[in-house]
Amino acid sequence: TKYSLNDDITFRDLIIKEFPITLYINNEKYVTMLITPTYIKELVVGYLKSEKIIESYQDIESLVINETEFIVKIELTNKNSISSSNKDKLLTSGCGVGTRFHEDIDNILLDSIDSDFKISYQDILNASNELNSKSGLFKLTGGVHSCLYFHDQTNVYYEDIGRHNAVDKVVGYIELNNINPTNSYLISSGRISSDMLIKCAISQIPV
Repeated sequence: TKYSLNDDITFRDLIIKEFPITLYINNEKYVTMLITPTYIKELVVGYLKSEKIIESYQDIESLVINETEFIVKIELTNKNSISSSNKDKLLTSGCGVGTRFHEDIDNILLDSIDSDFKISYQDILNASNELNSKSGLFKLTGGVHSCLYFHDQTNVYYEDIGRHNAVDKVVGYIELNNINPTNSYLISSGRISSDMLIKCAISQIPV
């Protein structure tokens, strides 16, 4: 079909929603994240784990999500665990750099995973095909990233406007379900940044 500059063209399309959510930790504003508003609890728990604010879900005394006011209130068992220098940040959907990642990256790498877990090239191809087949929001909008996590002969799928958020949802799923990640692997859409690798390392996902 040929179009000229004088043609009026109208069409309808679906777009992805970018949703701001602000985390209050121990009654103090900590960070505002721009997210896709699905599996918010997994995302928040995963973010806290990835940021090394918590070591496990048991470190959280209470977690209340208020989607109407766009806030999540978190009370930790350790009331003094948050450094004041890390408070009141904004994380856009295109920026996954955590507030603490690059402060102690050497320690994280020294404590990296020691694992002999292996997957085959066919596992990778199968995982890639399954990731693509599950990418519902991407097919509708072209505007999200996705992660597929395999463990114990099962898998879970998460998607988000931010690829780092999608990984945090996996991390949160592991914590909330007390999963041993020893024999597990994750496949993700988009570029694999160092931040995403560190999130996986902190959660002991070997591949």
